[in-house]
Amino acid sequence: MKIPVASRAHRILGHMKRYVSFNSEKTFRIYPLDLEKDEIPLGIYENIPNQIKENIIVTDKGLHYFNEDNHSEKVYYRDILKNEFPEDKLTVEVLKIHLKNGKSIAIPIKRSSEDSRFSDVFGFMRFLNRVRSDLEPKRN
Repeated sequence: MKIPVASRAHRILGHMKRYVSFNSEKTFRIYPLDLEKDEIPLGIYENIPNQIKENIIVTDKGLHYFNEDNHSEKVYYRDILKNEFPEDKLTVEVLKIHLKNGKSIAIPIKRSSEDSRFSDVFGFMRFLNRVRSDLEPKRN
């Protein structure tokens, strides 16, 4: 069954302390995004609260993230080949994504709090895996 990306984001990312849905108090209009005509911003993962730097905008089409120079980068779900499983479950703060074009990117995802058992990277990996699975054609 294909589940909408908005629902996946709400169910998987919604419980993270650093993730804020755009249908709450945050608005995406303050961020310099290059959205597709029909792309819908869903929420933001704030690595650094109230700043653009290193934050991740989640949309129905992909992830927009801001590097250390505050430049917006984007990766579409359809272009993702796989996520790289981190070796260290406790201290990992980078999501490594391999793209179908052979490139790899690293997106910072900081821990929700120091007392968190695991990094939020695992929640993002689960989210991306589910969305990618929904995009794949169903085999009969």
